[in-house]
Amino acid sequence: MLHRVWVIFIVELQKTMRLKHTLAGPFLLGILILCAPLLHPVSRQSLGEYDQIANQGYALIAFITPRAMGVLAFLFTLLFSAALISPELHSGNIRQIFIRPLHRYEFVIGKLLLGCSYAILLLMTTVALSWGTAYALCHLSGSRLAGITFGGELLYTATQMRNAYLIGFLLSMAPLFATAAFGLMISSMTRNTVQAISLAIGSWILVDALKYPLRFDRFVFFSYLEKPWQGFIQQCSGADAVWFPMTWECLAVSITTTLLCTAVAILITWRRDVSA
Repeated sequence: MLHRVWVIFIVELQKTMRLKHTLAGPFLLGILILCAPLLHPVSRQSLGEYDQIANQGYALIAFITPRAMGVLAFLFTLLFSAALISPELHSGNIRQIFIRPLHRYEFVIGKLLLGCSYAILLLMTTVALSWGTAYALCHLSGSRLAGITFGGELLYTATQMRNAYLIGFLLSMAPLFATAAFGLMISSMTRNTVQAISLAIGSWILVDALKYPLRFDRFVFFSYLEKPWQGFIQQCSGADAVWFPMTWECLAVSITTTLLCTAVAILITWRRDVSA
């Protein structure tokens, strides 16, 4: 089973990399991140002190990352995963795929791995460009990211800041993987790619509009897209990082959503008549 899943993942990855629009998401994400200093500048002129420039560098990272992951990476992952199965159904290629010694659930899992890999690509793009931009701007201002300092007192070292960011990085994978599974489930429901994308976006907008009035926001995975970074943001402000109970809630909701959406996608694919 694992070998067949890995084979379908590699085949689909190679096929995806040949498509011109595959890197559109990371490219647009990178452009928007590089424009972020226009809204959140780092300069000696505005701050005046060495340690405050470093603080502003961390603040820039805290400004970029949650917004990039909470909106842009989520949206690009949703669009990408919503178009993973429906094109195969529309073109009829799925009939040739299922002729091979491949179970349908293995096909769905392979597609899920592809969606999760795309989410990781977006996450890595965000990390590299946000930190790279902050490092560059601090260097140009004659400073470096040496930790959070207030009033001449070092509150958090550079290592502590990196560790807090690493926790956010690892935790943020959970809701992004849930996004990939949700998009994949939607993609398995229809043969039309445009319809699948429209349904995915429409469902997100509808649930997002209702989750707070109906008070079920704690049970929706995309409510946790920005929360993994709250500890890093708190340390940037000089406060203590508070990770719990948010961490358990994020993991529980995201993992449950991933498993349920994947199971539904497998069930739909298993029962679908691909000869039609």
